[in-house]
Amino acid sequence: MVRPSTLLHFEPEFGPNPVRHPARFPLALPTFFIRLLTMPGQMVLDPFGGTGTTALAAEKLDRRWLVAESDPKYAAVVPSRFSAGK
Repeated sequence: MVRPSTLLHFEPEFGPNPVRHPARFPLALPTFFIRLLTMPGQMVLDPFGGTGTTALAAEKLDRRWLVAESDPKYAAVVPSRFSAGK
């Protein structure tokens, strides 16, 4: 059984924000929860995919992933994040 700390402390996301997404968070946040709640090869679902931060974390942790995003301008950024690795 895993019992994480009750406090998560991550620096805000200050990288480039070309699509001006209002709810960005650092890669470390989904990485923490993906490690805590899944095993390699399992599926991670993010129904509010935004610019793909959760998908990128899942990919780096060898998880399968499925994301959905209703705003095409946010979804359009995802491929460039994967090619850049961040």
